[in-house]
Amino acid sequence: MLSWPLACLTAPVAPVWTVAVDWSNAKQVWSLASPFNCSEMLDEQAARTKAAHPEQRVWIYRNSILALPWLSAVRAKLNDPAYASWFMHSTEANATNGTDPKCGTTGPNGTVKRCTDLWHDPNQTPLGDCGPNIPCGEYAFDMRSANTSVNGQTMIDWFINDYVLGFNGSGHPAVSGYFFDGAWKHALRNVTHCQGTNGCRSRLNAATQITGTISPKKTTSRSGRLRSTLMLTR
Repeated sequence: MLSWPLACLTAPVAPVWTVAVDWSNAKQVWSLASPFNCSEMLDEQAARTKAAHPEQRVWIYRNSILALPWLSAVRAKLNDPAYASWFMHSTEANATNGTDPKCGTTGPNGTVKRCTDLWHDPNQTPLGDCGPNIPCGEYAFDMRSANTSVNGQTMIDWFINDYVLGFNGSGHPAVSGYFFDGAWKHALRNVTHCQGTNGCRSRLNAATQITGTISPKKTTSRSGRLRSTLMLTR
């Protein structure tokens, strides 16, 4: 499996068994877009690879636990208050560094302050535009809401048919499959009703079950880290 360097937007020089395009590939490019267009850049890199090597398998990145607003399908839901039940909420009143954990920045160049009750973590978060209503950060899906319907669509239906199988995913002709990733270990302290391992384990198990409906291979480590691979061959 081959992963590209962060700024790479060109096809590999020779075909390999599988090319995996991570969310952080071309980060220096998509983080300048307003709003972020990471999803579109994943598809673009897959398309360039397939154009150079038509028989090449290309996988792109998805996260089954963290809801990343630089992915277009996720950002649309995070910015719409109607979908708040699909995501984890925070209970922490003050961060250890004395700042308000509910607030952060978004907008072009990260110049707009926004606050939210949704749990989020600045880990690996680029500076830029995550949409009009939320600060940038890594959010988290609340898998208890898998069967919660909003505007006529359940979360599980959206997760599978839009987030995974939609046009910016395997619905794109250049995409052959996915590398699924996700982690709870840095989120345990601050999530509503998630104090302690048992509180979060039910959510992790739900994420594993949902991913299992679309993925033939998955592993969960003792630290609570879920890694799963979905291969769709064409």
